[in-house]
Amino acid sequence: VSTFLHFTNLWFTTVLCVLYCVKITSYSWKFFIFLKTKISTLVPWFLVASLFISVSSSLPFGWCVYSVRNISHASMENLTTFSHYLASNFDNQFLIILLGNSPPFMTFCVANFLLIHSLRIHTRRMRRNGSSPNLESPSHAVKSMTLFLVLQILYFICANINFSGSLDDHKDWLFFNTAIMCAPNFIHSLYIICSNRGLQKIFISLFYC
Repeated sequence: VSTFLHFTNLWFTTVLCVLYCVKITSYSWKFFIFLKTKISTLVPWFLVASLFISVSSSLPFGWCVYSVRNISHASMENLTTFSHYLASNFDNQFLIILLGNSPPFMTFCVANFLLIHSLRIHTRRMRRNGSSPNLESPSHAVKSMTLFLVLQILYFICANINFSGSLDDHKDWLFFNTAIMCAPNFIHSLYIICSNRGLQKIFISLFYC
């Protein structure tokens, strides 16, 4: 279940980034023009597909990782076999996580890069035209999406380290790595709230309630 939620989080974040990219960018590629006209009807299907892919990616955990065999008596031979079995399980676990993480992460990076690139071109064009009062919104969007990209890269690295089992013998580092892995969504949400007065007022009113 935790693996399914992990993959779902990655895919939903990717769908959100793709939605932003398609809605905001102004590329003249045929594929982008097609997505712009169909994105409103495609997003629900993307989310359903994300759930299906997340389930499919997490099922091998039960087959290849957590199907641990019982040991009848603790002889040295059995303990050696068990240690080799656990080592192969960690390899399977890392491989499953890496294969499940890579497609949404790569899609997210491409969509985010295209979005930031388009916004920077738009900002330069507005500066050349002398329309500086309108630069605050695209500049804020560039900063927000750049932070989003950096935090997702951090999440991707920490998640792979966490699931590789390399920190299981170092509990302090494992706790620290898990804390970093859980932080990106909170940090990005906090940044969006702090940079928007309307959201600040809503957040403060909810906090007082």
